[in-house]
Amino acid sequence: MAVIDFNSKHLTPHRRNIITSFVDSARNIIKTEGIENVTIKKLGESTKLNPATIYNYFDNVEHLLYFAKLEVFDEFNEDLSNWVKEGDDPLMVYKKVWRAFAKHSFEKPEEYREVLFSPFAKSHPDYMYQYRKIFPVENTGFPAYLEKVLLGKDIEEKLNRLIEVAKYVGYFDENSARKTNDMCLYIYEGFLNKVADGKVDKYQAYDDFCEYLEITVNALKQK
Repeated sequence: MAVIDFNSKHLTPHRRNIITSFVDSARNIIKTEGIENVTIKKLGESTKLNPATIYNYFDNVEHLLYFAKLEVFDEFNEDLSNWVKEGDDPLMVYKKVWRAFAKHSFEKPEEYREVLFSPFAKSHPDYMYQYRKIFPVENTGFPAYLEKVLLGKDIEEKLNRLIEVAKYVGYFDENSARKTNDMCLYIYEGFLNKVADGKVDKYQAYDDFCEYLEITVNALKQK
C-alpha cells in the first residue's frame, strides 16, 4: 500500500516530481515498447531512482499504469474552454460539456472505456482524484466550478458536480437531476461501447448521442 497522502501537505514538490517521473517513464515505455513491457526494473533505470521507491507512491504497478493512461483526457481538458466560458448559462454548460466529452471520447473509445468503465477503474475510484492532485487542469477560460467537476473521483461524481449549478438555479430538482445524469450516462456508455466495438462510426455516434442528450434534458428539466 502506498504511503503517500494525496490529501495533505505530505504531497511536497519533491514527492510530486518523483510521481511525475515515474508516470512519464511509464508512458515512454508504453509508447516505445508496449504496456506489457513496463517493469519495475525498467522504471528504475529510466528514472534513475530506486525501483522500490515506487511502492511509497503507488499501491502497485497497475496503479502507476492507470495514472499513465489518464493522459487520454488531456485533449478534452485543453479543448474545454472552446466549448464553454465563464458566465455561460448552467444548462448550456451541462449540455456542451457532455458534447465535448462525447466528441473526444469517441475519437479514442477503447482508451476512454478502459479508464472509465473497466473493472479496475470502478474498483479504484480514488485513483482519478489522486491523479488530478498531481496533474491539475489549467483553467483557460471555462467556468470556475468545472475545476471541481474535473476533480471528481469517477464519472458519476463528476456528473453530480456538473449538474449542481443547473439544479441550484432551478433547471432541475434533486429527482430530475439524478434521472438526467443516469439516463445520459447510460446512453453515453452504450454509444462508447458501440464505437469501441466497431458497431457504429464515431460521427454517427456523436450525432445520435447529442440528439438523445437534448431529448433527455428537455424532457426532465423543470423550466
